[in-house]
Amino acid sequence: MNDLAFERELRSTLHALAPADVPASLSNSLATLPDGHRRRLAALLWPGTIGHRLAAATMSLLAVTVVVVLASVVAFGYGLHLPTAPDAGSGSRQFDWHTQVASLQADAVTIDAGGRTFHVPAGAQVHSDPGDSAYQTLELDWTEQGIEQRLYMYFAADNADWWVSQIRTYDGNNPPGWVYYQAPELKAGRGQSYDGNVDLNGSGDHGSGRLRMTNVRLSAFASGTGVAYQPGCIAAGPIASGADQLVAQTGNPPIAGVDLHAAMSAAEADAGLNRAGICHEFRYDYPASNSGQTWCTAPPGNITWWVFGSHGELILFVEAGPAETLAPNAPYFVGCSGAPLDSHETSPPGF
Repeated sequence: MNDLAFERELRSTLHALAPADVPASLSNSLATLPDGHRRRLAALLWPGTIGHRLAAATMSLLAVTVVVVLASVVAFGYGLHLPTAPDAGSGSRQFDWHTQVASLQADAVTIDAGGRTFHVPAGAQVHSDPGDSAYQTLELDWTEQGIEQRLYMYFAADNADWWVSQIRTYDGNNPPGWVYYQAPELKAGRGQSYDGNVDLNGSGDHGSGRLRMTNVRLSAFASGTGVAYQPGCIAAGPIASGADQLVAQTGNPPIAGVDLHAAMSAAEADAGLNRAGICHEFRYDYPASNSGQTWCTAPPGNITWWVFGSHGELILFVEAGPAETLAPNAPYFVGCSGAPLDSHETSPPGF
């Protein structure tokens, strides 16, 4: 797996927790995973695969990273979208970078870092982690002046508003490091966009940066890009204390009143959880595409494992066949009724 694919699987799970302590009790969580998933995480996290990005990692940090990935699995499911033409609603703005869940329109976006000035091109690769009703991303990758550059924006939300929880760019060095920007003023009501100019200074471990965006229209958590849970359903697991917090747990937790087991058909699991009134969703993983979708109804195939999401909902994982691929324009959400998780009636308790 190349560095880009690796980061796409781990970046969202690590960005908020990099400076945080992980409880020691979580260090045994990896042992509870099915054999196949232990092998997958071990392959992902072996230092030889990660290269310069984790070259200095100790085995203790490696164990913490494994636990963070496990506890943060609700963020899995990336969709890579190649650049598309600006839509008719972009107005006078020169650039339009968007996925199915978030968009950035601007006349110019520049990054000053490493003694260079970078300009986000129209042809930057655009992708998102569709996340859930409280977490999404918009991520731009390109190469300029022979240097890798990235602009990653992380969004959080509650029932009323969405906001930018963090922005990252590369620092202009080779190999690159991250520069972090805080932008609490970038926020808007759900269904609305942030409009204005942006001028931010950031810092990182090996450099600093300045991010400028002119005549910006920034949108996230658009209607129809979230999960609508079963009406009246209840949370089966622990609930995170905030939009940026993650729920720590082991894999395949027991669910009261429902007999789940690996290799059970997704349809059978769905029926049992519906009878028990448990809020749940499915992640349909396409290993051949290094991507996945969120399904609100049972996808084809059998469940491989399951965890609790940040709202106490149950997330069940199903893998597509080894030769199946996910088209670049495939929807992130399938069978989700076109409605985000934004009403008390269909939300797990605590949302």
